[in-house]
Amino acid sequence: MRYSKGFTLLELLVALSIFSLIAAAGYSGLSSLSKALQLQQDNSRELAQIQWLVARLDQDISQAINRSSRAGNNFVPALLGDNRSLKLVSLSSEVAIYQAISAERPVSWQWQNQQIQRQLWQLPDQVSGTPPLVNEILLDNVLEFEFRYLDDNSQWQLQWNSQARNKLLPRAIEYQLQTENFGQIRRIIELPGPRR
Repeated sequence: MRYSKGFTLLELLVALSIFSLIAAAGYSGLSSLSKALQLQQDNSRELAQIQWLVARLDQDISQAINRSSRAGNNFVPALLGDNRSLKLVSLSSEVAIYQAISAERPVSWQWQNQQIQRQLWQLPDQVSGTPPLVNEILLDNVLEFEFRYLDDNSQWQLQWNSQARNKLLPRAIEYQLQTENFGQIRRIIELPGPRR
């Protein structure tokens, strides 16, 4: 009796079944690994955006100066803020980048529609309606972004108007930032030099 070389149909079916089980397990593992890698990349990107935002905001606050600005015929206080927005005049570290004429420039931070927006103007005194030199959204999907202002009596205030406070800047500004992935970040920045 001659032996044929090859596989029977039953052996092929068993081999295909085993291969399909191994392939399904491998695909599931690769899919999980791909999702984990994508999640890690998204978290790394968001963390970099948060670090950039914190660096910019810390720098703007720590370089605040007590100088009123002008928008058209209206004087704007040197520092005007509430719990969701902050406007101040700061010394520019971006002169070379944006080719500003003045090192003193108004800057505005605000939180709306779960986005943190920063605006920077080229000159401290502007014609009414002058668009900002920089208008950027630094972070999306922000659950909370709030400011507080420390007065001379070491009391925290939810609003600050340097014009209404005898042209005084606050001693420090606190801000809190909360995102879904990284929780709450709280920073207190002391304002520099004489506040008058």
